[in-house]
Amino acid sequence: MLETGFDPYQSIVRNIGRDQQENLWRHRAEPLRAIETVCESLSVSDRSPDNPTLAELRRRFDACLMGGIDESAFPDLSLPKLAHQIDDAVAQAGREGFILAPGCALPSFSPRRTLTFLREYADRL
Repeated sequence: MLETGFDPYQSIVRNIGRDQQENLWRHRAEPLRAIETVCESLSVSDRSPDNPTLAELRRRFDACLMGGIDESAFPDLSLPKLAHQIDDAVAQAGREGFILAPGCALPSFSPRRTLTFLREYADRL
């Protein structure tokens, strides 16, 4: 059972330097310098203005990057704007060591048409 206020991200930071390897780090507001040695992949809401871009992360980390889709705007994105986000994400992060993904869960009310387009467009990359 999780204790009240337990934050799994803080447990990662507390264990830096203890030979602990994490497979995935989901960036929120933690300082990025704290994770440089503890993760194999990094998931980030890179479209948020307060977070680093995929290009910035690629310059700093060898880890697999996950991101590129703005989950907060997703339900209202036009298909051409979504295509632009996808193309831009690949341009920033590269095809190797990159997983196209939203920074967090997509809203449950996301249009089926947009979800289908995302899947089909990404399959053509």
